[in-house]
Amino acid sequence: MRKAPPKAEYAGREAAFSFLVSALADHLRGRATAPVTDLDWEVFCRLVRAHQLAAVVYRQCGSFLPAAARAQLEKEYGATLFVYANRVSDLREISAAFQAANLPLFSVKGLAVARYYPIPNLRSMGDCDLLIRPGDEEAAIAVMRSLGFRHDGEVSRHAWTCERGGRHYELHSRLAEEDEYPDPRQSAFFNGYMSFTREGELDWNFHFLFLLSHLRKHFLANGVGVRQFFDLAALIGRGPGLDWARIGEMTAGLGLTGFAHACYSLIESWFGVTAPVEFRRLSPAETAAVTDKITDNGVFGFADAQNKFNDARRSFLSAGRPRWLLRLSMLARRAFPSYSTMRTYPGCGYLDGRPWLLPAAWAHRFFLILFRRDKKIHGETLHSIFISGRDLDRQKKLLQIMDLQGDFDKS
Repeated sequence: MRKAPPKAEYAGREAAFSFLVSALADHLRGRATAPVTDLDWEVFCRLVRAHQLAAVVYRQCGSFLPAAARAQLEKEYGATLFVYANRVSDLREISAAFQAANLPLFSVKGLAVARYYPIPNLRSMGDCDLLIRPGDEEAAIAVMRSLGFRHDGEVSRHAWTCERGGRHYELHSRLAEEDEYPDPRQSAFFNGYMSFTREGELDWNFHFLFLLSHLRKHFLANGVGVRQFFDLAALIGRGPGLDWARIGEMTAGLGLTGFAHACYSLIESWFGVTAPVEFRRLSPAETAAVTDKITDNGVFGFADAQNKFNDARRSFLSAGRPRWLLRLSMLARRAFPSYSTMRTYPGCGYLDGRPWLLPAAWAHRFFLILFRRDKKIHGETLHSIFISGRDLDRQKKLLQIMDLQGDFDKS
């Protein structure tokens, strides 16, 4: 269970988040942000950087930031502008090469969404997602290699990852994996993206739904931050003429209506941008609970170390048996791994072909864990088994607020 921060730190973090979303709302409306003087600027900068919003915030607040804060954000502001300009140049070159090879190519998420930011080059991105037609994988990779892009060594089962000049790209021929989108309606729908393409672009109604679904995936997995909600706010407030009746029909068909409404409510609360549909608004207490979690998460949840235990939380929440029994079962599986697992365990190679030595290998493994450097990993495993009931109830409440209570038994 995450320890609650001291009251002063909590208040500083809450004020920092409130000012951050206020500055983002100002940016969307093209208005100046009023200076403040009573903010903990160290907490604020840490929050801004964790959510990868430094460029937008520097643009809005650079004139009145204290020197130390300005120096931190100015550096990231310049880097964001530089990387964005190079990505646009890269994509122009990549698109021309794919067109010459008669291979369809579509930009998804980051660069495509950036076009609807008030200032597109302020949208930060760690990588760039490109979508290709299923069956074109080998030809597409050959084109990327011909342009000097090289596989970056990252292992991914659903994308070819590459880089050039330190800029990373992911080449996708699927938008949804079954274990990430457990509802078969969703994986089938999003993997049928070729039906939603025209003139070299994804249909924006489809694209908006994918961004919403992708946010859902991150919320359930390692966590999600403010920037993904800000992307949706930019599309709602400044976007490409979305067909809201059609979006409503598709969210209903995909079982995403409740989650979409929760997102619309948060976007309205944080940024003052209202989706032009009827939606259920969260209560102030519900909004505060989700805001607290989003604040901690950072852009992809990695700022909150407790998110690494989300898989274990989902196991408990979806279990159809008492928690104590599940804890015993999990502990037994961790303490006494199967023969197939133990035969490849470092230091226990002698077990291969000798299953009768399994009890001895278990004892040997116990001593190896005690004296090796991976004790932290096993400590985290024990933590995941003995997650408190209070922690699980808190997670369950968040999922209920976001109308995801049906998803954690399938994820």
